[in-house]
This record gives sequence, C-alpha cells and structure tokens, in this order.
Amino acid sequence: MLERSTEWTAQALGYLAENGLLTHEELIRPPSQAVMAALKRASSRMEQGEQIPAPVQAVLFHLLLSYADEMEGMPRPPSGDELEPDQMGRSMPGHGTFEHDEEEEHGLEWKGFIDYRFNSNKDEGGSTFSLPHVSLEIEGQVTPLDDICVEIEWEEGGIEGGEDGGAVEIERARIDHQLTEGLKLRAGALIIPVGHLGMHHEPYEITGASQPIMAEGIIPAAWSELGVGLVSEPNDKVRIIALLSQGLEDSISDEGLREALPSWGEEEFSGKATTLNLQLEPSRELTVGGSWYQTSFSQGGRLDHLSAYLQWERHGYRILAEFARASISADNPDLPSWMWGWYLQGELPLPSLAWRQGTLPKLFARLGRVDTSSDPSLGRKRRLTLGLNFPLDQNLTLKLEAQRTWDQSLPSPQNRLLASLVMIF
Repeated sequence: MLERSTEWTAQALGYLAENGLLTHEELIRPPSQAVMAALKRASSRMEQGEQIPAPVQAVLFHLLLSYADEMEGMPRPPSGDELEPDQMGRSMPGHGTFEHDEEEEHGLEWKGFIDYRFNSNKDEGGSTFSLPHVSLEIEGQVTPLDDICVEIEWEEGGIEGGEDGGAVEIERARIDHQLTEGLKLRAGALIIPVGHLGMHHEPYEITGASQPIMAEGIIPAAWSELGVGLVSEPNDKVRIIALLSQGLEDSISDEGLREALPSWGEEEFSGKATTLNLQLEPSRELTVGGSWYQTSFSQGGRLDHLSAYLQWERHGYRILAEFARASISADNPDLPSWMWGWYLQGELPLPSLAWRQGTLPKLFARLGRVDTSSDPSLGRKRRLTLGLNFPLDQNLTLKLEAQRTWDQSLPSPQNRLLASLVMIF
C-alpha cells in the first residue's frame, strides 16, 4: 500500500471529479468508496472504447494502490511496476463473463455522520441549538453475491417524549443479491427512490444546512418503506430501479404527504405501492432522471406521483433542478386533489477561500415553491435560500444559510438563519 495523506487524497479525488469520473454525491463519500466508484466508471468507459487520459489514469492508479486495503470484495491490484496504465479495468468486475472468486475477501464497513445545528428564527421565538441527526451505518459484502446496508439514526437526541421528542429509527436495512452482471435483487427497509431529493437527502449530500422546501411535503425525505424490487445498471450511464413496497395511508393533509407515511408492520393496512426510477448520464457533466410512484390508500383512493430532475456540474459549478407533482383521487372530501413543487439550485465554487488544500468552498442559491392544498389560502409556500458551504477538511463541513419564506397562510414573510456542522466518519 502506498503512503497517503488527507490533503493529497482530496486533491486527487477532486481531479477525478473534474475529469468526469466522480459525481458530486460520490466525491463526498469516504475515500475508499469514491475510489471504487471512479474505478468502475473508468472501466466501463474503456469497455465502450473511450480513452482515459494518461494523467487521469496515473492519479486513479495511485489512489487504487493507496486504498486497496480498505476496498474489501475487490481484486487487489499488483504493486509497484507490475501495474501498467493500459491494464486498467481488465481484471475489474464488469468484464467478460459473470464470475466470482469464492476465496476473495469480504467485509463490513462502519461509517456515519453527525449533524449539529444552530437555528435562529425570531418569528418562532428566538434561537436554538439542536442535534437533528446522528447516524451509524454498516455496509459491505457478506458473501460474493450478497451485500447489506443498515442505517440507524438518532433524531433530535433520540429521546422519546411528547410531540416534539426525538426518536431512534432504522432508516434502512437493505439486502442486495447479485442475480446477473448489472442486475440485483433488493429487499428490506428501503429508501423509496422518488426523485433526486428522495435518494440524496442526507446532510452530507446536500449543499446547504437544510433540505429543499419540497422535502416538507411533496417528497418527504427520508422516505423509507418495507419492500422488494430490482436494480439494473447495464453500464455507468443508466440505472433503473423498480420496487414494490408498503403504500401510503389516506391521512394526506394540506401539509403534504409526510403524515401519510405508514408505520412498519401495521396489520390493518394492506395497500401497496409501485415505484419506477430511471436515471441517465448522457455526458460527464449532465445527469437526468425521473420517477413514477403509484399507491392505493388504506380506505380507497389512489395517488400518482411523478418527478423529474436535472443536474449539471463542471469544475465545481453545479446546477440542480427538480419538479414533482402528485394527483390524488379518493372519496374523502378532506383530501387535496393534487399537490406540486419545484426547486432550482445553483452553486459557485470559491477556490481562493479554501481553508486547506483539497477543499472547495461554495456559494449557493436555491429558490423553491410548493403547493399542497386545493385551497388557495393554504399550503402555498415559496422560499429563497442563500448560503455558504465551507469544508474545514475532508470530513468536516460548516454550512451557513439565510432563508426567506413566503407562506400564503401567514400575514408576512418568515426569516431564518441556519448554521450546520456536519462530520462524516
């Protein structure tokens, strides 16, 4: 294993991202996972006849050698001069027939994050410190064909008591079984893949201290249900997820879908939901996707939920846009007949303000709107958010943001200041 440093690793991963081998979400993962993602993407592109520049290959090989001891379940590369640049990807998964070495090593990895927050809102009675999220996750291969991911999250300290008390929850407990190359069977407590926000909602995955306004009702992140389905990734440019899961209850309100999420194991509820998510990467900079979710209610009725998103990123600049709409048909007159929302976010890199080498501060702006009620006087909100994402090192990020929300049901706009310190480990 080669020597490595945090600063060099951050620079090297940033270089791979600039050359299209890592997405924004992959870049902020632990280094060993980011290296694995970059290696798979480079291997797939070479399979398709695309040339990887020699400097990019050199950086990727150095990272591979540096983190080979942490990349359980992958073939170890040769060391030193035995590894030539033109050998990249030839022995990696995804080439030739679908085969597994029964003697290859497997293992589980512990990781997690802490989200510590300060909230100042004079309209809601002052300022508070909070600990909204502490998460522990175990992930990895348990057999050559099976891997798991279990995440336990403590919300607001995890102390139950009262309406505003915390909770300890299993956010996901996923089992993946490799059926064929590029096709997995997935089962367990699953994140419902509705839109970009539904799949990338963790504090370390979003640029600001808060989620987009659509998370308050249209896409209630985190949205986790018991289910089973298939995940198909024929190449690094296409991903398809199809799930059958527990459906929603009919307790949809003017606040959105969050109250309709059922508790696991409710025997009196037998409604089921189907979800289809498609994501495409037509170029290195562009990702587009969409999802369709349909469920029947516990007391009759139906909800159809459609979403679409687009992400463009290059050299630290990023544009993210998402739209979602839910149509509701039910005999219950208290249910809204439809709801919709959108947000648009832009990010501007500030390399001159970098605290340490390999970090990239960003300014960002986000504008969003939701409408969750058929009544014009309820459920309509707009929010403008301006903020700074300031990494202190590869694992610790300070986020500052200012919000202004226009709520149709309130006489005047609401202003809020947020600060968040997010540590991943």
